[in-house]
Order: sequence, then structure tokens, then C-alpha cells
Amino acid sequence: MSITNIINKIKSISFKNIVVGGIINIQNVKVDTVDFKSSVINGGLVNPVNFEVDKFANRESALFLKNEVYARDNIIDAL
Repeated sequence: MSITNIINKIKSISFKNIVVGGIINIQNVKVDTVDFKSSVINGGLVNPVNFEVDKFANRESALFLKNEVYARDNIIDAL
């Protein structure tokens, strides 16, 4: 699944309670709110590239994306 090159800012992206077994690419996207609450990576990955988030719906969502960028040794984006 890919979400790429969105010209206008998206109000929200919600991937609540999902198990990621494949790849979710999120590239060149700006979003007001993102929610990954209760989502789990199971053999897959979430690949955020140039993904700008104004606020996270919850702390769990922020930690979810932070762990994904750390897993690919992208410390700058994780911070």
C-alpha cells in the first residue's frame, strides 16, 4: 500500500488496530493528525519518507513511527 505525493494537506490518517504484514509507503505527504493506536508490525514495515505530521492522535502513534524510522537507522527523522 502506498500513500504518495499528496498535493493538499490531509486532515487525518488512521491505521488503528492493524497488523502490518506488508509494506506501507508514506511519501511526500503532509497530514494534520495521524493515528496508529494498537497497530503491530508483523513481518512488514511502515516507510515514512518526507512525511510531515502536525500532531499525533496519541503517544502510541508517535512511538510507533519513531520505532519504524529507528529500525532503518534514520536517527535524524526519529528525533
